[in-house]
This record gives sequence, structure tokens and C-alpha cells, in this order.
Amino acid sequence: MRLARARITPYRLPFVQPLETAHGVFAERQGCLLEVETDSGLSGHGDACPFPGFRMEESASVAPSLQTLVEALLGDDLRDLTAAREKARSIRPEAPGARFALDCALYEIAARAEALPVAEILARAWGRQAKAGCQVNALVSGADSESLRRDVESARQNGFGDLKLKLGARPWSDDLDRVRVVREAAGSDLRLRLDVGESWSLEEALIRIDPLAELGVDLIEQPLPAADLAGMVRLRTETRRRGMALAADEAIVRPEDAGRVMDEGAADVLVLKPAALGGLGVAAELAETGREAGFSCVVTSMMDSGWGRTAALSLACALPGARPADGLATGALLASDLVFTEGPTEGRLMRPDGAGFGLESDEGLLAEAACGETVEVRA
Repeated sequence: MRLARARITPYRLPFVQPLETAHGVFAERQGCLLEVETDSGLSGHGDACPFPGFRMEESASVAPSLQTLVEALLGDDLRDLTAAREKARSIRPEAPGARFALDCALYEIAARAEALPVAEILARAWGRQAKAGCQVNALVSGADSESLRRDVESARQNGFGDLKLKLGARPWSDDLDRVRVVREAAGSDLRLRLDVGESWSLEEALIRIDPLAELGVDLIEQPLPAADLAGMVRLRTETRRRGMALAADEAIVRPEDAGRVMDEGAADVLVLKPAALGGLGVAAELAETGREAGFSCVVTSMMDSGWGRTAALSLACALPGARPADGLATGALLASDLVFTEGPTEGRLMRPDGAGFGLESDEGLLAEAACGETVEVRA
């Protein structure tokens, strides 16, 4: 089972409305879809869609990196996923997004070779079967109070139990007002987490956690700069006293980053983005290490295409034990996609049936989203 050919297609997917984050306001996502095929006709897909603020490669470098990786693996036996992963990392250590796409494609080939879902291949490492789906949070992102209330009501009607609000793009007084609006609309029965995106100092965070605790915030993601682990350790003590959990997000972009967060005790929850970490296999290993060390973990996407989201969902469904709701219900943020995927039902996202990722390629959708020259690579 050797890699015989590949196709790399740059794409652009607009958001339904601009997305405000602490790292800026974004109108679209740009990436590349990788499609690979073996000499026996098995195919695999991977999505490389770097997101600003996560120390990933620039979008413009994704296609060249993917081409380099594929050319290096042409003719290689793909049954050893670990060897392929290590070879890719040695060639493009600075390109986790491209390595994630390749890793996903190789996992899909391995799964299709056994007529199994990727989630089952991943779950087998723990000697268990994958779950059919996982709980996910609803992102409330309205630009004003009225639209925030609509987002909350929509989440409630769709059975979500967890809401997520991004902060840091506006002054603190405005952000606090937004939290109040969401809590008022949500009542006391919906959990609320905040994604601060590194936008606070420790001094600001220590002042701001009291009003947030009073508003019943359940979890705060990455309030401090990624490098400030000492500050996160101090803040974790204070958030715990107030009944809130602290999550590390941007602080975990490389596997070694997660080790430092755990060694320092700089979070209660590890936010694992397989696309930023460089692959499903790496993220799975970190999840197991974190679980053994007593940390919870949350799997999130990079607001990428249906291929990338489904890959992350496969990992989330493979992980053992109870965990907080995952951040994978982002498909509705996109005005278009590369492939059709089902949305959440009753606050739960179900993985597709079938071998591999269980998705059907859609050449029409891919052609509509394509924004550059498609690169063909053959042995």
C-alpha cells in the first residue's frame, strides 16, 4: 500500500458574517484540500487551514509545504503511520497545518483499508470502541445584544447545554456587557464558557474574574498570553476558588507546549486542536497523557472545512471517559463548504457512518471554493 498520487486544491470559504476574535476580525477561511491515493486505489483526505494567532504557517505556504511532503512520501509504504508522521515532521517542522492534512489523509487510507471509520482506528489504541457522537458547545457570536439573544435562543431550541462567547475584540466594559446579555438570555440552566484569546494581563484577569464568577461562568479559555504560564498558575488558584475552570488553548500549539502546561499545573483543561498540533495521532497521544495526569481535554476545530471538522470529531469520539463539551460545531459559521456534513442535534454532533471519515467528496462544492491552481503530484 504505497502512495501513488495526490491533488492539492487551494480554497476560500467565507463566513456568514465577520467573526470577532481577540486575534482580529475575520471574513473568511483559506486553506488547501489534500486528496491522496495509493497504488491499490484507496483514497484519503486532509484539510490544511491555518488560523492566525496559533503560531502556525501562513496560508500562502500551505500548498508548497503539502507538495513537498507528498513528494517525499511518494512510493512509501503507508502502513506505518508513525514512520510517515515522523518523516513529515522532520521535513516540515514549521508547518503543522500541512502535516495535519497529511496525517488525516493517511489515517483515512488506513481506516478504509480495514473498512473502518477513522474514529475506530484511533479508539483501538485504548482498547475500546469509538462513541457515535459527542457533546459540543454552541458559539454565540452576535454583534449586538439582540443578535446575541437570538443566538442563545437558537442554541436552547437546538438542545445545547454549553455556550461559548469570544472576548477580547472590544473594550472590557463592552465584553462584560456581552457576558451579562448572554447570561440573562441563557438563564441558569445553560453552562457558559469564555474564550479570551490571550487578551488580558494577569492583573486584569484577577480583577475581572469576580464579576464573571457572579455571572456563573463555567470555564475561561486562555485569558493570558500563551507564554505566561506562571500567570496561568496564579490565576488557576483564584479561578478554582470561585468555582471556575481554566483552560489552556493558544498555549498548546506544539506537543512540548502541552507538557509544559501540565508540568506547571497551568490549567485545568487542555484545549487540543489537532490542526495546530500537526495531526490526529499527536493529539491523541497528548489526550492520553493529559488524562493519565488528571487533566480534562476539549477537542476543537480551527473553523475549517467539513473535512477538517470531521477529522477532529473522529478524535473526539475516540477519546475515553467523560469530558467537557467539544468545540466542533462551527460549520454553520461558513457560508459554503467543501463537503456536506450534518449539523448538531440536541447539542450533540454525530460522526458520519462509513469507512474513513464517512464523507462523500463533492467536486462541485470544491470547484466553487477553489481559489488557485490545483497541483497534481504523481509517482
